[in-house]
Amino acid sequence: MDEKLTLFFHSKFKVGGGELDFQVWTLSLPVVVIVHGNQEPHGWATVTWDNAFSQLERLPFAVPDKVTWGQLSETLYYKFKSQTNGGELSQDNLRFLAEKIFRCNLPLSTAELNAMTVSWTQFCKDALPERSFTFWEWFYMVVKVTRDYLKELWREGLIMGFIQKKQAEDMLSKCQSGTFLLRFSDSELGGITIAWIAENEVYSLQPFTSRDLTLRSLADRVLDLPQLQYLYPNSHKNDKFASFYTKQVDCGAIYSLADRVLDLPQLQYLYPNSHKNDKFASFYTKQEKKPQSNGYVEAVLVTKLPDQFNSQTSPDSHRNTPSVQSSYVSNHDTLMDETFFEHLRALNPEQFDELDFYGTNSMEG
Repeated sequence: MDEKLTLFFHSKFKVGGGELDFQVWTLSLPVVVIVHGNQEPHGWATVTWDNAFSQLERLPFAVPDKVTWGQLSETLYYKFKSQTNGGELSQDNLRFLAEKIFRCNLPLSTAELNAMTVSWTQFCKDALPERSFTFWEWFYMVVKVTRDYLKELWREGLIMGFIQKKQAEDMLSKCQSGTFLLRFSDSELGGITIAWIAENEVYSLQPFTSRDLTLRSLADRVLDLPQLQYLYPNSHKNDKFASFYTKQVDCGAIYSLADRVLDLPQLQYLYPNSHKNDKFASFYTKQEKKPQSNGYVEAVLVTKLPDQFNSQTSPDSHRNTPSVQSSYVSNHDTLMDETFFEHLRALNPEQFDELDFYGTNSMEG
């Protein structure tokens, strides 16, 4: 991937009735040839480094092996801005990137930090600690998912993004239950995760990637989860995300007190002992979907968490982001278990008419 090619342009023309004969030529900017999509990040690393740091009077295609962080941070800033239609990186964002590429905390002044040097190997060859990918691969995929799915949320300041998991937990631990923030995953390329606090404990969802965001937008996923109520530090999620929800709701409905009571699973009984639905149901603006005349009920994809959830470490040893354990289908309640298939194997074809798929009668093999 370090190999660079060029296009050679050559032309001949005459002026002054053929009295003057000109031959001109030029070389294109460097071109990198890839044969598979997984080579795209490194190909762009080669092109980006060459375009940003090559000298005007160089020999093709010589580039420096090391540059200062000040030079590289400026390149990353403009790369992010151009790809996200104006989304900018703050000084805190750039310092986070510096800590990631230098693999350590940097208690330095901005001037000292900008003078530190970064090598081409650090930039796109060496894997990050306890990861199978490089700094550039991580940054490139963050830019890509932001460009494709998150640029409006980023420009509105709704995504904190570049923040360490531990720092996010410390910030949320001082907030009321239901407060959340959005940060880019350290462990999943192109992933964005939601961290939130509930009952004095901070949880993190397994990161959403481009595949997930193609199915349902991040704003709609925030809307789906009643556990998420306040965007850090204390803004109600509807105040910030309402304009990004796929299905727009009447403003009165968004801010109604009844709907907020409905959204919070912690609230179940109105004093002294009346269930909230018995009292508030007529005031809810979120109407349940009704079957059509033919019995069909429109399906809606939503993001859900079990009412009682436990955090667990992801089975992927490269991840440090806990996921939320699902209880939709338990290990002892699968739709098609081994016993089911053993019964199928024992049946003769003519017995299929007698097979009880719903478990209402016992089945003999």
